[in-house]
Amino acid sequence: MAPNGSDERIEVRLDARQSERLDALARETSRARPDLIGEAIDAYLTQQEDDLRAIGEGLADARAGRFASADAIEAAFARWR
Repeated sequence: MAPNGSDERIEVRLDARQSERLDALARETSRARPDLIGEAIDAYLTQQEDDLRAIGEGLADARAGRFASADAIEAAFARWR
C-alpha cells in the first residue's frame, strides 16, 4: 500500500508468454489479473525476505564460529544420494 493507506498503481511490463499465462490462470481461477499479480508479488517478497533472513543468520553463525561438523555435513549429503 501507498504511505497514506491507499493502493498504489504501478506499471508492470509482461512479455507475450507471461501475459498469456496470466490470462489463462485468471480464467481458470475466475480471478482478476491485478489480484494474481499482487499475490505473486507478495509471494516473491516473502521468499526474498526469508532468504535474506536465513543468509543473515548463517553469516552471524559463521562470524561466531558456529559451523557444521564434517560428520553433520556428510550426513546431510547422504540424505540426498
